[in-house]
Amino acid sequence: MTSVVKEGKDFIQQAEKCLKSGFFKKPDPQSAVGLYEKAALSFKKARAYRAAMETYLKVADMHQQLDNGFHSARALESAAMMAKDHKQYAEAAGYFSQAGIRYREFGSNDTAGLTLEKGAKFIEKVEPDRAIDMYVDAADLYNDEEKYAQCGECYRKAAMLHLQNQKFAEAIKLLDLQANAFTSADVMEKVYQVYLSIVIVYLRMGDLVAANEKADTWVMKSGWSNSDDGRLADHVIQAYDEGDQELMEATVKKQRFGYLDNEVAKIARGLRVPGAGMKKKKSAVDTPTPASEKENARAADISPTETTAEGLPSDAAAAQAPIHADQQASNITPQPAEAYEDEDEDEEGGLC
Repeated sequence: MTSVVKEGKDFIQQAEKCLKSGFFKKPDPQSAVGLYEKAALSFKKARAYRAAMETYLKVADMHQQLDNGFHSARALESAAMMAKDHKQYAEAAGYFSQAGIRYREFGSNDTAGLTLEKGAKFIEKVEPDRAIDMYVDAADLYNDEEKYAQCGECYRKAAMLHLQNQKFAEAIKLLDLQANAFTSADVMEKVYQVYLSIVIVYLRMGDLVAANEKADTWVMKSGWSNSDDGRLADHVIQAYDEGDQELMEATVKKQRFGYLDNEVAKIARGLRVPGAGMKKKKSAVDTPTPASEKENARAADISPTETTAEGLPSDAAAAQAPIHADQQASNITPQPAEAYEDEDEDEEGGLC
């Protein structure tokens, strides 16, 4: 590797000589830029990423001075790759963005969009906010070129990064733009998936009103109400509105949710309706009193659960209360007439 690095340094010395001028010699930037490119390749092979990055930046500047905007952009893109390999992600993002600008200035919006999209993908895990900006810039470029499907994909990637960081309001704005792009591309199946995603995110935010309002605006869209996604959106809204956690869980287990983006499907599986898990279990106290018991209680003009001061139920207390004389008389079991006649005969016989 040391020999390869030395080779790169030799190329740089030769390039610097080409740029010098003298009495009988003019600077030769065209030859110099070629030598700098060879030096950058040597540093790249040696994995001397920092040296390679700095050399590619030199190449980019020289191409720009020579009015070679496209080649300047390519050199910036190479510098960005070296910065990424060197784990200098912030620098990499900056060079990718500059490359996109150079491509656009050169009139190649497609290539500019691809460069920004590629750069965003490389840095989205370590520089998510910067990656989102790059995805949005790429989407704008695709939109200008009427490449609506690519435009929608870039908005989708940016929205998913917002969801990963639980920035739900920002994600919904990008999902709206994604739906518009797919509508322009006339891919309505994807539009409906985005609509369902928006409803799910609103419910995750606890905003049932916004979810309903959005769903109402889509009713006029051809095919939405009768689509699988439209019906599922109605079911999750109904479950949330009625506080029916069982319906919510049964709905989000439908196979259709597997076609949504992973971040959206994950949010859907975690949706909880208001008051979920707070319902009390029925106890004996909560058991309704049978109708017959209520009627008997009303007849006795007492409550079925009325208690005495001693804590006994009313009917139990009544069972233990002393019986008065008149109550005793009324409670005597009538004797047959023959019994009384026998008693009288016994009395007469006794007198004799």
